[in-house]
Amino acid sequence: MTPDELRALRAELAQFHRVSNAVPVAIAYYERDGYVCRYANEGYAQMFGHDQQSILGRTVTQVIGEAAAQLIQPRVDHVVSTMEAVRYE
Repeated sequence: MTPDELRALRAELAQFHRVSNAVPVAIAYYERDGYVCRYANEGYAQMFGHDQQSILGRTVTQVIGEAAAQLIQPRVDHVVSTMEAVRYE
């Protein structure tokens, strides 16, 4: 990757972060293996008592708690097996 391409990529990522933090929704991305949080916008992180840095690397169980994690596990299994997007209210 050239320095110009790297700068453009960083600018695009910064813009994504600004937009995802400006919308009134909670957004998170968990890695499939181990269900580790790799991205969370400010709304999602704050919903669970974290900031955008402290939530990274935590598992879904560590973030939402054991009871909630067990409750959503069937839907998580479905999403992983079908690769469908999901949303919760």
